[in-house]
Amino acid sequence: MRDRIRLTRGRAMTLEDAPRRQRQPQEKLARLIASATTIFGAEGYAHARVQDVCTAAGVSVGTFYDHFENKADLMLHVAEQAIEALSFPPTAGLPELEQHVAWLETAPTAGVARAWSEAIRVDPALRQANARMRGITHARYTQWVRDARGRRRAHPALDDELTASAVIALLREAVTGTYQPSADRVRDMARAIWFLVYAE
Repeated sequence: MRDRIRLTRGRAMTLEDAPRRQRQPQEKLARLIASATTIFGAEGYAHARVQDVCTAAGVSVGTFYDHFENKADLMLHVAEQAIEALSFPPTAGLPELEQHVAWLETAPTAGVARAWSEAIRVDPALRQANARMRGITHARYTQWVRDARGRRRAHPALDDELTASAVIALLREAVTGTYQPSADRVRDMARAIWFLVYAE
């Protein structure tokens, strides 16, 4: 983000305020990541091709290599962006939680999660990055559990970190699972998450 914002005359200058020649590299990078998100989501990691990502983004393969070392590097950027955009399940009530689980199954990040699962099986560098990203995700979900329990003054026997691990496993199954999604399955997953967090 620090590359996107500069100070000009005492105020923050956004990318849109920058001269066109300064905006182009960032715009191309954003288009590459957006097209990769779509293509990885639809094709998976193994079948996604750099040429197809470039064509969809409207940039040359040379421009791709100005930003990324290879397809694995691109996959890492897409996965990191997906983690940054992570939305936590709502804790207002069980119906809202069910809607969130149902949405996760079809969200653009679902395809990215499936591609990432495939990528870490075949690329050792991505496997290492996955360990780091799992730690970040786990810490964020542990805090989410603490906050949710704090708001309801719930004190279940299962500690916050174990609860976070179980919730992440259930959500990962919702996103990357091979089962046929159904309303019953969504309801069961939402109830399991609710019980883990609140023991009710």
